[in-house]
Amino acid sequence: MFLGKNLDRPNNRKFVAYFQTRFDDYMRDLQIKDEAEKAKYYEGFLEGFRKDVNERIPDGKTLLITSEHFHSRLTEPGNVESLHKFVSGIFDNVKIVCYLREQSALALSLFSTAIKAGHRHPMDEFYRQVRVDNNYYNYDLFLSAWADAFGAENLVIRRFDKKHLVQGSIMKDVLTQAGLGDQLEGFQYNIPNANETLGYVGLDLGRLLNEYFPRWNEDGSINKQWVRIISLLSESKLGTMSRISNEYAQQTYEMFNESNIAVGRKFFGIDGNPFERPAETSTRTESVNLTEVRDALLAFMEGFLKEIKQP
Repeated sequence: MFLGKNLDRPNNRKFVAYFQTRFDDYMRDLQIKDEAEKAKYYEGFLEGFRKDVNERIPDGKTLLITSEHFHSRLTEPGNVESLHKFVSGIFDNVKIVCYLREQSALALSLFSTAIKAGHRHPMDEFYRQVRVDNNYYNYDLFLSAWADAFGAENLVIRRFDKKHLVQGSIMKDVLTQAGLGDQLEGFQYNIPNANETLGYVGLDLGRLLNEYFPRWNEDGSINKQWVRIISLLSESKLGTMSRISNEYAQQTYEMFNESNIAVGRKFFGIDGNPFERPAETSTRTESVNLTEVRDALLAFMEGFLKEIKQP
């Protein structure tokens, strides 16, 4: 098995962005404002990818390209088909492995990701885009586009739930789906989680920091101080402690119940919703120890104050 080279960090973003038609934060970071600038940026990119494949990947071996942005960015008509046209011209076989989680958990995770990306909107405003006509959340719509392009027989749909993963591990499950199920013992798995969801304090503090330290400078360039401050928050105990519960969880489950039943029938071979109903929540967060909060706050503030004193 081989991993893609020169596809950009994080999450092979450059590769996915080539096939998307809307301009997002990735393009803004690069100060790409139109199709002409995008074409210039990607000049020689696909040819370089083909060369990389031909040079690095022997016949019969597997190239694994992973990115959550296949889900979030290839949402316009023709995006997935364009990807299919390109990869089917290079590889003998293409399999799409997709991990799905229940939509209220997905929304909460995306809210955290949005704050880390510089957004300032509160939860109730964010939740307005959680709708049945949004194919980011409606898995029946989302998967239909991929099935139409690649063929339903080439889609492997998994539940992002430890109970449904190989040995309860997402890494072992991905390796198994890539054909390395008999070689799992040869890999290292004790890798720190690099994308922890922000907690109760982290979400609101992140919104506040984004207000005073915006992601982009007035000239359109990335605010490097914002990058360091948000990274500090994301990696701090203060930022990730005390998980917030989703007050919209039950209504979200009901909202997508019908489409999830369709997904269960088409891709899991079951009658019913493939996702468990989220637990009822009586409080907004889990309880925390005040001493731990104090220590976490002091540790974050020490790093924050050092950061803002930098020129």
